[in-house]
Amino acid sequence: MPDLDRLLQPNPFAGDDGSMPAELGEALAAPEHLRMSAIVSALRRVLVPIDPHPHPGRNTDGSVAAHDRSSSNPLECPPEALIMVDFPGGRRAIPVFSHAAALTRQYPTARPVPVDIAQVAAAAITRSDGVLVLDPGEPEATWIGRSAVMALMTGEVWQAPWDDPHIVERIMAGLGGYVRGLESISIEPGAGGSAVVMLYVIALCDRAQVVSIAEKVSEAMMADPYVRARLDVVEMRPVFAGA
Repeated sequence: MPDLDRLLQPNPFAGDDGSMPAELGEALAAPEHLRMSAIVSALRRVLVPIDPHPHPGRNTDGSVAAHDRSSSNPLECPPEALIMVDFPGGRRAIPVFSHAAALTRQYPTARPVPVDIAQVAAAAITRSDGVLVLDPGEPEATWIGRSAVMALMTGEVWQAPWDDPHIVERIMAGLGGYVRGLESISIEPGAGGSAVVMLYVIALCDRAQVVSIAEKVSEAMMADPYVRARLDVVEMRPVFAGA
């Protein structure tokens, strides 16, 4: 007996042809300092690659053999069918795609399944390490860290770390006062959705002093839960002040 509730459930993506949504295309082309926030705001429908399960075979009368069809959610498939990719920091992420051509280039045998981004975000939080990758393998590939994924799951507005003044304030407070050779810190947008922690050091610093400054800043970042939760994919870049 078929599951009528599942079969009669409306499909919100019935007319989806797999092309890139216009709003997301505009977000991907946005200037660097606006791009990540625009992407998170524009994400609605994404395509998830799902490995097709083996055919269960047929009964003697020609009907399809019994198999598990209990869920209409493609993200509730067995763990081995849920495709994951490596994420910076040794984590595993769910790859999502803006359009079918990008998915097929990376996973030629997978099924491109349209899914609401909130559903994917919830799966990332509960079934993987809480992170996503948009269009992996493509020139516009973007890492989506845990704070953005949480916002996508709840529908809240996400604030990029370079737009959050409290991050630098808390890092500086965590340093416990003046650090010799360090003039200031800023957060800038980096490639692929990453955040760059800019360390402006005085010109008289030698290599050992710069390494020491970077270590102290890293320790302050890791010690603060607020900062740690909002800086996910991070590059630390020392530069001479005034350069």
